[in-house]
Amino acid sequence: MSLAARIGRRESLPTRRTHFPRKPLVTLASSETRCSITAHAVVVANLKRIAELRDVPGPPLGPQLPKRFLRHCDEHTIVGMSAVLTAISHLPAPLPDFHSWGVLAAPCLAGRLLSSRTLTLLPKTGAAGVSPHLIPQCSLHAMASAVSVGLGMHGPNMGVGGGPQSITEGLLAALSILDDPGVPGIWLLLTQWNEEPIPDGLGGATNDAVCCGVALALVASAATATESLNTPTLSLRLPTQATPPRSAGLSFPIKLALPIKLAHFAAQLDAISLHRPNTSRWLHDCDWGAQLEVA
Repeated sequence: MSLAARIGRRESLPTRRTHFPRKPLVTLASSETRCSITAHAVVVANLKRIAELRDVPGPPLGPQLPKRFLRHCDEHTIVGMSAVLTAISHLPAPLPDFHSWGVLAAPCLAGRLLSSRTLTLLPKTGAAGVSPHLIPQCSLHAMASAVSVGLGMHGPNMGVGGGPQSITEGLLAALSILDDPGVPGIWLLLTQWNEEPIPDGLGGATNDAVCCGVALALVASAATATESLNTPTLSLRLPTQATPPRSAGLSFPIKLALPIKLAHFAAQLDAISLHRPNTSRWLHDCDWGAQLEVA
């Protein structure tokens, strides 16, 4: 049974408009979904370093992009692309065939610097001064599309979240897509400013903002059953009891989860990869009762 079905969502909708009464979410006994993290990389860069990565985003011995491919890209896309290229360079030869892999990108509040510059100049330049690259390069799907096109991947690619909870949403979406047997693997890109940049109105920032990017190569656990126990795993454990129906309103207590700090997640991921198969692990409790774990 797919992950979508296990968390109470329908995989397909009828062609007619049919009324379905809402039901409480009921989980099954086998309420855990997991995948293997076959590679990962972390890139941390301030605005000066991001400008350098725009021209040379990856290691010299790794995959190479066409020149000026990232010329108009948002800062999150550059850091995310650099993380993917770095992770691929760490893989042993021969490299896997990424042709059918998917790409999910979960940036947190991307596109703000270029948007600020555009809004600052708009009263002076009018609509003619708006860059045609603003919408395609600052949209939620820009990072996933850039990686998919740049590295020749033809699986599903999309942006996830975009707000403060984007890291959680990206991890959940990756596990959902890997339920599809037609997707051999997923590159999951997570990006977040360690400290939000303060726009100067010209496309830069008045502070030395630092962006963190994490790239994870994820495959279904069944595909790596014969691999070493040193391979970290990402898992989702669903609630063990029913969630109250929506009609109950707010009569039941809700515990709001704090957004994940990507820098902390990256440090924990490095530690887990270094010390496996010891008991190091990272845990995150979702608002709706499920729990994410990397171990």
